Amino acid sequence: MPTPFENAVKESNKKLVHDLLSGSRPLPIDIRNEASQTGLMVACAFKAKETAEEILAKYQELENHTIEVKDTLGLTALHYASHSGSLECVKLLIEHNANINATTNKNETALFLATEQNHLDIVEYLAENNCMLQTKAVDKKLEIFSTIEEYTALFVAVRNNFVEIAKCLLSHLTRTKELNPQELNQLLVQAVEEDHAKAATELLINGANLDQREGI
Repeated sequence: MPTPFENAVKESNKKLVHDLLSGSRPLPIDIRNEASQTGLMVACAFKAKETAEEILAKYQELENHTIEVKDTLGLTALHYASHSGSLECVKLLIEHNANINATTNKNETALFLATEQNHLDIVEYLAENNCMLQTKAVDKKLEIFSTIEEYTALFVAVRNNFVEIAKCLLSHLTRTKELNPQELNQLLVQAVEEDHAKAATELLINGANLDQREGI
């Protein structure tokens, strides 16, 4: 979207936003900014739920394309909403059938980005709506050394000592039985090494055991 639209959204200028979207000469549906971001992405990035609703209503016949289109980094509108911490926009997009498990160029899901930014409410909402919990994001920065690291949302929560998010994810992973004992023990080692006592406690409660570290 052109700068005037982005500025209007950022400054919460609802009248100008409306004029740009629905005035006598509205912006075309496929217009993007230099980062290949759509108007919906911009709205979600700035937590502008009303603007997101207007865009979805205006382009209802192209709803799926509007929601699922990606920018140059592979982010969808849902990624932007999750990263910015806008639970309202996340709910709006999911209600309009956004792909809850869409991945970026680094294989990051909305859950992963919400975890990175410590947005507990969004993590809880995504988990309760049956998102994939064990998708592994790839750290491509290490490819220069011929090394590729993969991280789950739970790993990020433990590494950053986001205890409530770790607790939430562990609860759902225990229920779905997606986390094996070796993974739990690896995470426990990570928590202990970084002196994250509360995260380590949650892992122990959920079955991790420092005395059973095969493969670590």
